[in-house]
Amino acid sequence: MKFLGRFSKILVAFVLVVVLGYVGLQWFIHYQVDTGIHKAVARVPGMDVKYSRLDVRPFDHTVTLTEVELSQGPKRIFADKLEFSDFDEEHSIPHHMNLTVDGLVMPADFTHLGALASLLEALGVLELRGDMKLDYEYSLEDKTLRVREFGFQDEAFGNLDLKLDLSNVDLDTFRVEKLVGLQVGSGSFRFTDSGLVERVFETYARSRNMSREMAQEVLVGELETLSRHARRKKMEQAAQAYDKLAEFLIKPETLQVKTNPEKPVPWMYFFMGRNGAESINLLNLTVEDVVGKSDQ
Repeated sequence: MKFLGRFSKILVAFVLVVVLGYVGLQWFIHYQVDTGIHKAVARVPGMDVKYSRLDVRPFDHTVTLTEVELSQGPKRIFADKLEFSDFDEEHSIPHHMNLTVDGLVMPADFTHLGALASLLEALGVLELRGDMKLDYEYSLEDKTLRVREFGFQDEAFGNLDLKLDLSNVDLDTFRVEKLVGLQVGSGSFRFTDSGLVERVFETYARSRNMSREMAQEVLVGELETLSRHARRKKMEQAAQAYDKLAEFLIKPETLQVKTNPEKPVPWMYFFMGRNGAESINLLNLTVEDVVGKSDQ
């Protein structure tokens, strides 16, 4: 009995050491991660981050932030939850990242989206709301950026999934003028519509003072004209791409596009007097399928 009593005390002491050690480890990990996050954010001039809760899973290194506000001057981005399973802390622009965002809210203005904002404004989009996924890796040796996955889901407009390889990219000394040397490689784009195409028809109809049905007919007709012109030029790949795009506008469900050029295509080539059909051939672009939402 005395032995069992001593053994029980040892067992209780061991359990207490393990529990206290785990709690201490969790505190230390949380402190280190919190410090690392703020150090990483501080590398970007004027940027700040606030969150109500930080959770860390030490076994798979996943970090979750809850009720997040990211700001830089007038820029404000909010999210219900951010989850990082991979993040490069060594560079001001991370060389690799795997991020999932739930409940993203971001103003769709020039401050946040640049030139894209004018297009969204024309469609009556004032802010973006949805869930986002981003997974990419940058290779410093060969200056390539591989976007393994970029996804955005917005119930009002649709679901977008993008994969793309870019080369001649310099993330460490990034400036807008360096985009001149950007090269586009293999990639895929998939979009399932839930309202965006209808918004395009309505916006086009208002701008041309016509009915929504007429706007759809006109846009489909323009694609069919481009297809016939491409066929006259013996550019069958481009003609088929235009045909599929026209089908998508007739019945907007899911559209998938792929690029697979023999070698990366310089971005500037698309602004050197080439028409759409020539750009399609350069990228070896195909519109592979137009399927129903149930196939997602």
